[in-house]
Amino acid sequence: MSELARNEHGDEWTAHALRDDYVRNTTPKFAWWVCAFCDVEVTPAAVYGVKFEKRAYFTLASRTSPHANDCPYGDAGFVQYGVRATQPQAHRFNVDLPEKLVAPRPPRQAGVAGQGKPNGLASATEIRRRVNGLAATATIPNQYTTSLLQTLIDARKEAIKAIYGLKSISMLPAAKQTSAMFEVLKSVPLDLYGMATNYNSAFHKTTKMPWRGNFIYYGMADVAVISNGFLLTSHDRIPNADATLPPIAAYVVIQCDRANPVNRMEGRMITTLNEAAGAVAGKVAHAVSWSAYGQLVMNNTAGVYELTVTQPNHIAV
Repeated sequence: MSELARNEHGDEWTAHALRDDYVRNTTPKFAWWVCAFCDVEVTPAAVYGVKFEKRAYFTLASRTSPHANDCPYGDAGFVQYGVRATQPQAHRFNVDLPEKLVAPRPPRQAGVAGQGKPNGLASATEIRRRVNGLAATATIPNQYTTSLLQTLIDARKEAIKAIYGLKSISMLPAAKQTSAMFEVLKSVPLDLYGMATNYNSAFHKTTKMPWRGNFIYYGMADVAVISNGFLLTSHDRIPNADATLPPIAAYVVIQCDRANPVNRMEGRMITTLNEAAGAVAGKVAHAVSWSAYGQLVMNNTAGVYELTVTQPNHIAV
């Protein structure tokens, strides 16, 4: 299994970034992929498709053509080169969870001429040069990262189902299963743009006072079309600091150009929200399940809590 490969344009990609790009854009498949270190031909796996799958990776294109003996993705391993590669997380449940929410990969350069596929494996000297270079020092991608909130949400949902299926959870009294499930999520680390947290603490419903800083909020909401995008009104309400006053409404403002989505992912979101708002002929307005990354802050003028989303990768509906 490989995590880093090179295509006909000479670009090095992690399998995770390739999946993110596929979900985000209408991306043509590249002509070929080879291992970034030894040039054996590889092919993407668990990359193409809109539903959450296991972590993406590059697999050998042919079982009869293995990685070179000196390749860190082969028998040699990174340890032979004095490189300590981070080990992927292992869980009690059979679901891979992204370990980091990261910034999107910069857009691909347009018009870059294609290159010929390597005729054979790279030499041991060339492999060592690559390991000592940028590929090893900057982009060893053993950790499962994503730039899409949607991927985190989908993965967490799958994990919750798998955790409830664990014998140690399912054998508990029904009243104790949910709290035990959240304890398991609490044990799974998650990094949000450099902030260390976990799969329990990173997520908040709008039923409690917001924490200071950026987190992932979620719930159910009604949808309305506004001039610069959409307004989601959470069904949940946040407790008032003054217990004698009614709870406070929570709004999610999604800023986007509804007529011109920036990519395929935003286009799907806009379609979903237009239908939920009843803005599509024949569609009845209905609530949506939403998740959004950002800071929920008090708008003192309106008397509500607001979370404003300006990036399509920070909203999932």
